[in-house]
This record gives sequence, C-alpha cells and structure tokens, in this order.
Amino acid sequence: MVTSHHHHRVFQRADAGDADADAVAARIAASPALARQRGGAQQWEPLLYACHTCLAGDDPQTLDALTRIATLLLAHGADPKIPTKDKTNAIMIATGVGRYESRGADADKAALEAIKYAVELGLDVNARGENDWTALHGAAYTGRNTLVRYLVDLGADLNAKNLLGWTPLRIADGVFVGGFLKAQPAAAKSEEHTSELQSR
Repeated sequence: MVTSHHHHRVFQRADAGDADADAVAARIAASPALARQRGGAQQWEPLLYACHTCLAGDDPQTLDALTRIATLLLAHGADPKIPTKDKTNAIMIATGVGRYESRGADADKAALEAIKYAVELGLDVNARGENDWTALHGAAYTGRNTLVRYLVDLGADLNAKNLLGWTPLRIADGVFVGGFLKAQPAAAKSEEHTSELQSR
C-alpha cells in the first residue's frame, strides 16, 4: 500500500535542490506505483518535477542526481507524454515555461538533454500548454539560445502566438511582465538569424 508519507517524500526528493537519487530509488522500490502518481504542490507526476528542478541551479552533482531520478522514474513506468493539468508537457517545463529566474550553463545542458530524450520518446515540440505557450516561448522567455536553436532545428514554430498574441520573437524582444520589461536580446538575435536562414 502506498502511504501518504512515502508519497510526500518522493515528490519532496524529486523537487528538492539536494536531490537524493538513492532515497527516491528506495521509496520506489518499496512502492513502485509512486513513479506514476500525481502529488506535491502542483499535483504533477514526479517526472515533471524532475524536469522542472533541473533548471534550478548549476550544481553538477544535483543535476546528475536529477538525471538518475528521471531515468529511474521512466524505468518504473512514468509516462513522459502525460502533461500537467493545464497541458504543459515535459519539454515546455524543461525550456522554462512558468519560470522567471535566470539559470546557468550546466542547467541549460541538463535541460537540453531532457528535451532531446523527450523528443526521442515522441513529445511534440509544438504542443501548446497553459495560455497557448509552446516550448519555444519558454526558451525565448528565459533567454536560452542553445534551446532556441535546437527547438527551431526540430521544427518549432517561430510564429506561434500565445493567448496574448506574443510570438517567441516578440517575447525575446521584450514584453512587460508584472509592470517590468523583460527582454532577452541574445535570444532575439538568435531567432532573427534562424528566421532569416529559413526564408532563403
């Protein structure tokens, strides 16, 4: 039987800055169904928390542990195609949809690996989540050029509009969020360059 205590601890570990892969492994070994059960503050499955947390910092050990946790969850039946209740999928979460803080190079590497794996498993880079945001909107918003280029190479739609009518390029050029202008000039240049190449 899956206890609420064990359930809470798996989500806490999957969404923790000091991710403990061994602790998650022990709890899932005791209750395999935990790998597929929604829970935690967002009522997500554990795999989505792992994708979200890989963006939280640049500590290589933490990122490695999160990779191990994600692999473990998949091995125990976690479905990477299951989105959140607002239809945000693992690719969108890994690119930064719903995040506001900046992150560094190691986190970008972890996010890119997560995205590559998700694509291999069949997730759609042009899927739309809450407020019609796509993964490319998320990468543009957080200014992650590597992710922008990778997504566009896979066919991500540069002209996709969210519910506010913002395209990824519009977001990178600058949008007002909470009364403050948030812009990602480097990401905008990357998207403009990609768009020019596609139009030739």
